[in-house]
Amino acid sequence: LEFRRVLFRSRVDFADLAGAPFSLVEGTNLVGNLSVFYAKSSYGRTGIAPLGGGTSITPVLRMPRTAAYYGGDRTDELRKDARLAATRAGFFVDAYDYDFVCMGLVPGFDFAGLGLIGGVGAWIRGAFSTDAGVVAHELGHNYGLNHANFWDTAGKSVIGAGQSLEYGDIFDTMGGSGGGIRQFNARYKSLLNWLPSTGVQTVTTNGTYTVAAHDDPEATGIRALRVSRNSQTNYWIRSEEHT
Repeated sequence: LEFRRVLFRSRVDFADLAGAPFSLVEGTNLVGNLSVFYAKSSYGRTGIAPLGGGTSITPVLRMPRTAAYYGGDRTDELRKDARLAATRAGFFVDAYDYDFVCMGLVPGFDFAGLGLIGGVGAWIRGAFSTDAGVVAHELGHNYGLNHANFWDTAGKSVIGAGQSLEYGDIFDTMGGSGGGIRQFNARYKSLLNWLPSTGVQTVTTNGTYTVAAHDDPEATGIRALRVSRNSQTNYWIRSEEHT
């Protein structure tokens, strides 16, 4: 199990929005549930280091400017100021694999969470439920994942003409699953090398295939089918333990 070290610059507050976004107890539960989510999703390949063992939650860090100022599309400046405040508080920020700026409901920002795709850095705004949903989603972006969409054909077919709905996959935390409840889809697990090549079967002929539930951490064997449509597109078939 490869543990990732996360710095939660928690309880970042402002002169015009004072107070902790969540308590230390709530933060401890969030970190624990986030680690369980990633450990199960990755079949034990990755998780979040425990508090005091690689992951940290900072004390309240007062930002030098107001929430109203940062809410004017200044997320990068907020992260820079938060990193500096954490450094001054004694945290070696570069020792962490990922870091989150956690804040209250800063006016002007229209997101619950925002994460860099394939980079380090995420912002969480007033969304700290213990199921770790929003945090798991934004960390997924840091891992390199995009949103899990849905191809909507208005019920006419599976593969016909339609439109892609962002967040449309309700069975994936990178979509609209309610967060932290559903694991990443089989294609994403394959991209992250959580699902080994022996767990994916490429289908080239008609036949009957058995697919184990990919969200069951005890499942083995084939957990996804990849069906080639053309040189640019594959269909992925997966089985879910949850209903």
